[in-house]
Amino acid sequence: MSVSSVEFKNKVLAAYALFWINTYEEKRALTQCVSEFKGKGFSIYTWDDVEGVQPVNIDNSYNDPDRLCYGTPIQGTCEPDKVIDWFDRAPDMTILFLKDFHHHFNRYHRKIRNRIENFREENKTLAVVSPVSTPENFIPLELREEIQLINFNLPDREELKLILKDTCQHSSATYPQDKEEEIIDALLGMNSIKAENALCLCLVEKRKFDSQIILREKTLTKEGGSL
Repeated sequence: MSVSSVEFKNKVLAAYALFWINTYEEKRALTQCVSEFKGKGFSIYTWDDVEGVQPVNIDNSYNDPDRLCYGTPIQGTCEPDKVIDWFDRAPDMTILFLKDFHHHFNRYHRKIRNRIENFREENKTLAVVSPVSTPENFIPLELREEIQLINFNLPDREELKLILKDTCQHSSATYPQDKEEEIIDALLGMNSIKAENALCLCLVEKRKFDSQIILREKTLTKEGGSL
């Protein structure tokens, strides 16, 4: 697990009620944060304005480790104001991850602020998961003392090795044991999405993993070659 997900778990257990998780890697952040609460008695849900509220858990019955498993969406919860009402009625020890809620935060911050003490007393947690690089522009002044900002870490060496192994499994490529460290060194500093893309590009261009292609892609990303 990452340092960021451990920080999130510890603060939730300490009854912190409101978070902003800053990351482009929505799936990775959710997977690691949800995994931290296995066996701890929490009910965990996600929300977006397409599916509404959905229960989410970790399912290890598949070949993919720590796979997110979503339940049936709860009807009538797609609207931002409806999800806050739903969360207000949710049982104690509920965690709700809000996807893309930065689009709605300013409009509904008073509704959240009015309930924040109740959420804390009931050990309920709202966590906005957002890729915006300047969250301070989206967090209303009235909530800045309440919200906990977590900048989700980029993958470390061990996570990047798992991404490399996963790419090999899905492409039937040979694991580059003799060049593992060289490949991982090249991938460091990339998020999981960029790392997976760079590894797949290596296989398309050279049919093997090549650190020079990875470094080229990392440079292009930094120079604005991709959004």
